[in-house]
Amino acid sequence: MTNLNEITYVDWQCKLNDIGSIAEGVNDINQCIAIILETQKGSNPYQLLSEIKNKEKEHSKY
Repeated sequence: MTNLNEITYVDWQCKLNDIGSIAEGVNDINQCIAIILETQKGSNPYQLLSEIKNKEKEHSKY
């Protein structure tokens, strides 16, 4: 696990699929690019699953 005082870059993010680790520097940039390229256009990866299900229920009423 990474402690905050171990982070040496201003820009960083949690490393995907590696709990307790961070991505910084070139790894941070590479992870950002991968997320952008792999995210389906029009999707909202931060939307809660419960919100999606509620919207589906509303649309199915019509």
